[in-house]
Amino acid sequence: MEHFHQEKMVSETTAIFAIPPLIVCGPSGAGKTAVKNALMARAPDRFGFSISITTRQKRPNEIDGKDYFFLTHEEFCDAARSNQIFEYQEVYKGVFYGTLNSEITRIGNEGKTPLLDIDVLGAIAIIDRLGNNNVFAVAISAPLHKLEASIIARQQDSKERIRTRMEKAPTELQLIKDKCDWFTLILPRKENAIDGMVDHILSLYDTLYLQRAS
Repeated sequence: MEHFHQEKMVSETTAIFAIPPLIVCGPSGAGKTAVKNALMARAPDRFGFSISITTRQKRPNEIDGKDYFFLTHEEFCDAARSNQIFEYQEVYKGVFYGTLNSEITRIGNEGKTPLLDIDVLGAIAIIDRLGNNNVFAVAISAPLHKLEASIIARQQDSKERIRTRMEKAPTELQLIKDKCDWFTLILPRKENAIDGMVDHILSLYDTLYLQRAS
């Protein structure tokens, strides 16, 4: 897939974030989707989930238009060329993920905070673009053996896909470490403790929200 220059797109789309987004990121298996789901269940009137686009294959339990918008490579290219994508990354070789401008606009029009469940590189790109004060970014980290155990336990990925994800994980974990001051909060993955993680996120989010509003 060809790559696109995004500098023009930056100036045209930064303003779409009327409300600073809450980003949950981490390597595969860290539990970011579980945290996102818990946040949505806890405060559905407050957060709106931004449905990402991807070129990867749909899993049997996933619903197009709810979990992701599943696109062909050609469709993804067309969306990038026409500036429909705020940010995108080649997360795995030949597999792209992106955040749609239309999703951020939709959530903003509903008066809600955009909630993004994205990869580490995507999160860093948005933080770099909007600035730390305009993003609430949560990174979830975990030891490699816990990441692998989590991926295997969900029984959704082939051995080859698991291997690909585990090869990427060390780079993502190192990025979180190297860019630790970019994130609002870095949380360790805790087994059977999603509610506690969400409590921590919401408590800090509320505190910072009040500070920035005053």
